[in-house]
Amino acid sequence: MNRAENFSRYFFFIIIADIVLNTSVIVFDVFKVLSAAVILIFLKEVTVAILIYIMTGRDMTCVITYILIIIYITTRLIFSVGIPKLYSERLDNSSETFTGVVDTRTKINSETYYDNYDLFECRILEDQVLPLKKKMIVKTSFGKILLIGSDTDVKHGSKILVTAKLSKFSPQRNPGGFDEKAYYARSGIFLKGFVSQISSFDKRFILSPYRILHYIKTKLIITLYKYLPSEHAGLACAVMLGETSGLDSEVKEDMNIAGISHLNAVSGTALFYIILPLRKIIKSLKIKFRTSNIIILTALLLLGSMFDWSSSISRAVFVSLCWQISSLFKRKTGPFNILCFASCSILIFSPLYSLQPGFWFSVFACYGILSAGEKMTETIANRTALPEVICRIAGTSVIASVSVMPLQIIYSGGFSLFGIISNIIIIPVFSILIPYGLIYSAIFSIFTQKTLNSIFSLPLRGMLDWILNAAEKIGNMELVYYEAGRFVFGAVCGSMILALLCFGRIRYSKKLISLLAVILFALSAFANSISGETRKGIEIIFADVGQGDATIIITESGETLIIDSGEEKYGYSAVCGILKHYNVKPDHYFATHCHSDHCGGLLGLMRDYGGENLYVPVGTLINKRTPSTGSGFGESDMTVELLDTADKEGVAVSEIRAGENLYFDNDKLMIEVLSPERSLGVVTHDLNELSLILMVRYRDLEVLICGDATAENENLLVSTGNKIKADIYRISHHGSPRSTGDDIINAVAAEVAVISVGYNSYGHPSDIVISRLAESGAEVLRTDHNGAVIIRYNGIKAAIKTMIP
Repeated sequence: MNRAENFSRYFFFIIIADIVLNTSVIVFDVFKVLSAAVILIFLKEVTVAILIYIMTGRDMTCVITYILIIIYITTRLIFSVGIPKLYSERLDNSSETFTGVVDTRTKINSETYYDNYDLFECRILEDQVLPLKKKMIVKTSFGKILLIGSDTDVKHGSKILVTAKLSKFSPQRNPGGFDEKAYYARSGIFLKGFVSQISSFDKRFILSPYRILHYIKTKLIITLYKYLPSEHAGLACAVMLGETSGLDSEVKEDMNIAGISHLNAVSGTALFYIILPLRKIIKSLKIKFRTSNIIILTALLLLGSMFDWSSSISRAVFVSLCWQISSLFKRKTGPFNILCFASCSILIFSPLYSLQPGFWFSVFACYGILSAGEKMTETIANRTALPEVICRIAGTSVIASVSVMPLQIIYSGGFSLFGIISNIIIIPVFSILIPYGLIYSAIFSIFTQKTLNSIFSLPLRGMLDWILNAAEKIGNMELVYYEAGRFVFGAVCGSMILALLCFGRIRYSKKLISLLAVILFALSAFANSISGETRKGIEIIFADVGQGDATIIITESGETLIIDSGEEKYGYSAVCGILKHYNVKPDHYFATHCHSDHCGGLLGLMRDYGGENLYVPVGTLINKRTPSTGSGFGESDMTVELLDTADKEGVAVSEIRAGENLYFDNDKLMIEVLSPERSLGVVTHDLNELSLILMVRYRDLEVLICGDATAENENLLVSTGNKIKADIYRISHHGSPRSTGDDIINAVAAEVAVISVGYNSYGHPSDIVISRLAESGAEVLRTDHNGAVIIRYNGIKAAIKTMIP
């Protein structure tokens, strides 16, 4: 390996590490004090420059190149990210109007696809609107803004006027939940706007290459959805065209568990299988060398534009372009120099790519394949009798899987144990599927001959069906996906393996790699095993599930209780994120009552995780036979669905009533049922009257959870003289004025009152209830303002944390 090739490896990692750090400082405010950030960045740059000077044998050219690159990137970040962040603070809660001309618009209106699917690219004076599915991204002089909520049919070439109420993005609201603020910050977007008015006028025709490419892409998508089943079309669009919105969530999860999630969208793998047939066609036609290079260069640029220059496709296209250009001008250069140059160039022009996981997955996989892919292919070929093509796919799959393993652990908390094998099995099918599918969709987007279509669609349907079935079967296998938890031991060990494979400084052998792999599994398993044992005390999470309730209790031994779960979709996803964050699974469920905003998410949780018990209020089984009519607040009765799901999933259902005590975690945790006191045989048409009131007792900690109990229930509870004094009070019915009266507030005398509430039209929480709690001296925490409320109690002291300070 020559000196330049060797240096490019080190220079690459030095500069990208510096870009990541500088980007993080500016985007995410790693250092809260600006002067401290400037001093630390300056000292860091001086240190790195000295290091490069020593590494390169006192070569000032490399040092100057590095300094110029970092100055340029940092300056771009300040103007493209720092200034917009400053404006986002000033424009929060303001209304702004944007005017301009719609430059590109594509519409798909199909029953099998998306209704009113709109893509915009509007040139708005000095502003620009870029495509983001049904949303619009407006690029203004002070940064990009995400506009949401417009269903107006805007015609191509029309002048438009958009008025929107602007606000900042929400930070992470639950442990393990989606961080909207960080997600959009990675793309340099710090404000969102809810459209209040949009109008269009003065239509005129505008033609642009971007619009032509998106029109072609749209026609291909429509063709696939027209002639293929929805599930097949969703996978085909994701794999071949980078359109993942139609991909079923269960398919995504199966492919993730199977270790082939990188095939869910267009990436370097897909690009390879598109360009490879083109190369073979050009070779068979005996086209001149320079002409063939120009054809491939043009194809790469068109493909990159069609796929919106996503982070992973940008890396793949740019590396291929660099390779083609060096070949065109007959310049001899190594693959690492090309990868280094291409990756650094991308980050120079788009520094925010350094925050995109897809970019790093692509770079790490490419780096590993260049380092050890050939050697692994030779090893497999020498030890097996497999065809050369299968050996190459297997070797590439093994090295790519090992290379991205540290990133998988860091980003998703685990990795697929079956990933290498599933790639070897499935990738050969993809190598045929991608070119065949593109040719099929291109032909039948023009011709609509049904007989020919039914014949030529059979191979495509067969391949898609085989992939879906294989992913589902692998995804259902036990111990396929290895959970590494929140610990980074696995990532560290994976990095050691990656270093050995990529840098080649140590003469590695099968035994050494096997030993390191064993260490990886052992340390990660040890980290997981001690995670439950070292949890001292109990953790209670009042999750933010919008206008609903969800409480997760994790005991010292890891036994997990779910009390309510919010609505079926949002509540389910929020609770799942929390369970994954803490690396636990639910053992017991409580439905305080069967309204959808409390028990909707329990349906999905029981289907996905199972469980031992479901506790419901006394009278629930009778109400299943005589469903209630709700409480007048638009809440739907899910009694039938809840009990049927529990029966189907083998979760034992138990009715509980006042006077019962339930014990968990080897009797360390007790839940006392305080209400309802109704006798069996009573049917109510307001499920709130049946709502459970639970007292959670762990050593000296007492937490009162009231569900949607009515004032009648509360008054009965106080009048019976029960000991309901508690440290934490999760108040009833989202702060409704119909409950939480002065008597129960005084009887509970809590230090902290938690209100689980989201956006609603009912006036929750009531100002009257807030005033009552404030007068009692309780600290009031609201999930709509504070996000999830987390209580940690080690038996001596309780610590209270909110996701949003």
